[in-house]
Amino acid sequence: MNALEFNFFLERGQAHFIAADYEAALSAYASASSLAPLETAPIAGLALTYHALGQKTQARRMWRILAAREPRYLDLRWLRMELHWPNALLAEAKQVIELI
Repeated sequence: MNALEFNFFLERGQAHFIAADYEAALSAYASASSLAPLETAPIAGLALTYHALGQKTQARRMWRILAAREPRYLDLRWLRMELHWPNALLAEAKQVIELI
């Protein structure tokens, strides 16, 4: 895995998400996920973006995969304190977690 490229796409996905450019966010997170399929961060980004696009079933399915790999994805405090997610991601995560 090219860590620089992975981080580039992950950060772009987050920036696009915050800017509410969800199609671009989806593309960036998908690129990051293809570089590192076992990493949870791009899966989380994809799930949040699917939810923002109204694809709640897809978002819920992906979040369940995340929670199975890392149960702390169900803890908003952990997302804020450990992953340093901005408010836009936290607000979407709260809604996705409520679907679970």
